[in-house]
Amino acid sequence: MKVLTDYHHGDLYYSLHCLFEKRLDFELYSIIGYDWADEYFKIHKIENNDLIKEQFLMYEGGEHYGNKHNRTIDNIFYHWNWRHHYYRKCISLDTFKNMNFDIILPTYHHHYIPWKKLQEKYQPNAKTIIHVGNVDRKDNAEYVIRSVPFLGTCKSQVLVNQEIDHNIYKFVPVNFKTKKITSVTSRGVFENKFYEYKNQLDECEFKFYGIGNPDGVLSLHELAKEMQKSNIGWSLKSFGGLGHSNMGWMHSGRPIITNLSEHRKLGELATQLFEDGVTCIDIDARTTHENCKIIREWLDPEFTNKKSIECIKRFNELVNYENEAENLKKFLSNIF
Repeated sequence: MKVLTDYHHGDLYYSLHCLFEKRLDFELYSIIGYDWADEYFKIHKIENNDLIKEQFLMYEGGEHYGNKHNRTIDNIFYHWNWRHHYYRKCISLDTFKNMNFDIILPTYHHHYIPWKKLQEKYQPNAKTIIHVGNVDRKDNAEYVIRSVPFLGTCKSQVLVNQEIDHNIYKFVPVNFKTKKITSVTSRGVFENKFYEYKNQLDECEFKFYGIGNPDGVLSLHELAKEMQKSNIGWSLKSFGGLGHSNMGWMHSGRPIITNLSEHRKLGELATQLFEDGVTCIDIDARTTHENCKIIREWLDPEFTNKKSIECIKRFNELVNYENEAENLKKFLSNIF
């Protein structure tokens, strides 16, 4: 089967590569070239935004920055991903029109309607399936592949967790000389809580990474390394969920400080992965003073390393990529 998807998040695309190409032996293609803008590419309000166009759609520029491995063969641009060591196949709109696809897979909610029209116009035998990875989505769609609870309506849906690179997110024993708490959530979610605890735990090193946050943005490898350097993760999010960073924390064997009341709003795997006193510290369960006392206990490296085993064990109990790929095969067999 041939699958066309958009590109707005490198880690999400890597997970789709693992799912469709490595596990199901499908062909996965992305888009390139300015002919996709403005009608079919609306990420970050791309209309009349040349910088965004260059970042996502320019040959040998932006996300496709040139290296000796890049090549074009039979109108297909092969972009070498040096982080995960695979080629991302990218096509222009004209090339797309001359190929036969089975699945049109938008991953960004503003793409669903225009890509549905694109499929109906140029690929009438294909199916449009939306990938939903954000918990605030309430779209109505026919078919949904989701990694979080989907709040809209659809004919059929299947849960497939976004696969993380286990060669990058991996366990390293806690440094006995550090007391480090790190957040990698962008744009200051629950920022006041972060600084409240930072002021109370002044013997600890606090880091606040992410878009709009004071310690700046990390690359994928830098983010994974910061997790390994940390004793505990800080991960407070609206509506919780099993986002990429939370998956990374758990597979790196780092318990997190979180807010279970947000996870319980949508439930599912997040409420199973995060258990107060086992894989996380729930700041909603106690006063700040009581939580700080527990955090200090968990900062003991020997104790944290024991908790690491719990985190990795819980992750492996709940997330099975092979089984989820089989579930996806059944889902597809019912709609084709």
